[in-house]
This record gives sequence, C-alpha cells and structure tokens, in this order.
Amino acid sequence: TGDTAVTPTPAVADRPDPSPPPPPPPPLSTYSDTLTSGIAGPEMVRLPGGTFVMGSTTGGPDEQPPHEVTVAPFSIGTQEVSFAQYDRFARATDRERPADQWGRGSQPVVNVSWHDAVAYTEWLSEETGENYRLPTEAEWEYAARGGATGNFWWAEYDDKAYAICTGCDFRNPNPDRPVSVEKMPENPYKLHNAAGNVHEWVADCYVAGYANAPTDGSARTGRCRERVIRGGSYLSQKSQVRPAARSHMLAEAMQFDIGFRVARDE
Repeated sequence: TGDTAVTPTPAVADRPDPSPPPPPPPPLSTYSDTLTSGIAGPEMVRLPGGTFVMGSTTGGPDEQPPHEVTVAPFSIGTQEVSFAQYDRFARATDRERPADQWGRGSQPVVNVSWHDAVAYTEWLSEETGENYRLPTEAEWEYAARGGATGNFWWAEYDDKAYAICTGCDFRNPNPDRPVSVEKMPENPYKLHNAAGNVHEWVADCYVAGYANAPTDGSARTGRCRERVIRGGSYLSQKSQVRPAARSHMLAEAMQFDIGFRVARDE
C-alpha cells in the first residue's frame, strides 16, 4: 500500500539503563567516636577500600580521562555534618557560628569555607584521638558511587526519591531548600545525601581534568586558591549530582548550599 513502517519508541523499561545496579555491598559497620563531653561524634561507616574507575566519558573534559584508582580502607560520615554538630565545635572553640537560612539542628551546615571544614576535622581529631579529615576527591567518589559504575547508584529510570536536586523528581514540599542530613535513602555504602542536598568540600586542590591524577586515592594538594566540591546541591540539575560530577570554589568561599562530610583514617 506504500505505507511506511513506524518503529515504536521503546518503553522506559526497555531502554538500556545507563545506571546499572551496583553489586551487593560487602558487610559494612557503622560507629561513632565519643567526644570528651561524652556526646557521640558523627556516625561513620567503615569502607574496605578497593579499585574503581573514577571519572566519566559523558560528563565533559573535567571528568576525563576515566582512570582506575585504588582506595585504601577508610571511614566516611554517613551524613553531611549538621548545624548541631558544627555549632558544638563553634561553641567549644569560641568560633563564630555560620548563618543559616532554614533553621539549624539536623539541617546540613552551610556557609562554611573549606578552612572552616578543615578546622572542624582538626577539632574532632583532638576530641577523639583519631585522625579526622576531609575525604579526598577519590575517596568521596568511591563512597558516593556505592559500587555503582553508571551515572547514579540507583536505576536511572526509577521514579522513586533518591536525591534532592532540580529535576530529581522528589516530592519535596519545600523544593527550594535542602533537607535534614538523615532524610534521604542511603546508598549501598550507607551514605545519605551524597547526591544533591548541599555541595560538599573535599580535601583536593582543584585541577582541571584527570591528566596525571593520583591512582592511589590520595588528594591533589599544595598551595591553591580553589578546592573541589562534590555532590551537587538542591539547586543543581540532575546531571550535576552524579558521583562523577565535579565543581570547584575558592577555598575562602562561604555559600548557602555548600557544606561537607568528614572522613577518618583506619
């Protein structure tokens, strides 16, 4: 009859998923070190370390080239540092408390510089006798991936709520603000809000791309004006909260959507 055959558009369920599910995680344990006041410090998860591919072929030159990195065992905070936790440090050290936009308590601390975040980890080290620090960029991505190799640790076409960001399809009654640090589902490595909510400072100096980047999980450090921030925020597009996505900011910057989480040596 001369009619042209039309190929039907594949249903969502038939499309190849750019975020295949990660393998089952190893048994993971959480703990909290005790501060000198007797109060529990941040909840931490022990990660066994391993080798993963850091970076992406789809996110632009700043995430390239993808390269294998071997991370030693370490611990990382299951949650972003909250205002309550940071305020305890500020009172103990006579430090000015950062401003808040949406209340304090269990909201993620914001309006803190990279130097403020480092000072908090140094105080935790003094309080506990352990070596707290900011995670390296490689450690952060390893933990945020939760064993996943694709764009996200959840299935790309899953319409459930996994992250707070612009276009993340979370039925947030207050979409113009972050949520409390324990609010969102944990990833396979027990991290809450590693995707979206607030950006997170990491230890590294910002260097464009991964040419000559370390392969042992260590940070790129030295004298630098800018430091890396990871994870995206509630204001970010969905593509910007991928575990491979990178951004950067002046180390002195204090912004209403930048916070941090801590790491600890094992």
